Amino acid sequence: MILLQAQLIDPAVKGTLNVLESCAKAKPRRIVLTSSVAAVSYTPKKEGASVVDESFFSDPDLCRKEQRWYVLSKTLAELAAWDYVKEHNLDMVTINPTMVIGPVLQSAMNTSTETVLEYLNGTTKTFANFCLGWVGVKDVAMAHILAYEKPEAEGRYICNERILHNGDVVALMKNLFPQYPIVAKDADDSPRVTPYNLSSEKVKKLGLNFQPLDDVLRETVVTLKDLKHLE
Repeated sequence: MILLQAQLIDPAVKGTLNVLESCAKAKPRRIVLTSSVAAVSYTPKKEGASVVDESFFSDPDLCRKEQRWYVLSKTLAELAAWDYVKEHNLDMVTINPTMVIGPVLQSAMNTSTETVLEYLNGTTKTFANFCLGWVGVKDVAMAHILAYEKPEAEGRYICNERILHNGDVVALMKNLFPQYPIVAKDADDSPRVTPYNLSSEKVKKLGLNFQPLDDVLRETVVTLKDLKHLE
């Protein structure tokens, strides 16, 4: 735990606060912080809720209990940010995206794009009984712009095109890309969990229209081809 604290949690929290300290000196009109849906949805309150929205915060104690260290780092970083801006009277908005895919500018692979690649090239043989949200990187970028430019923007904004079970993601990829050896199957015979209802209505009210996931996946494949990761 001490190592994880030093490698993951401290950089997330201290790095965020370092930036906010610089912002407090520069006094910008508004700060737009990139957070994550990881700071929203990892909570027992999600179970039985008709909709999960920006009022939800992931539970740090649950994260520790279940050793969800990445989720904990994102949650503690955002909580620290809100405490800081309240204390220093700064205007801050957060963008909380789900799994971000789409065109990649850098040559190195990121985690979300690598997830797609490993489904497509057959590296991933099984998938967990789990649901994930997906969103295009261009929509996440636009959400940041709208959050900065729109005077009425406030608080947190979930950025998600849709929630899918991992099995449904695999089925979608097989349908879109039959030329690739997608072989992933359920890791066990347990009944598949049902996707929860994660609301992006708030960010839509700012004027964001989400690109369909099918199109985002196609753009991701184009990127993977350009980077020579796929034929």
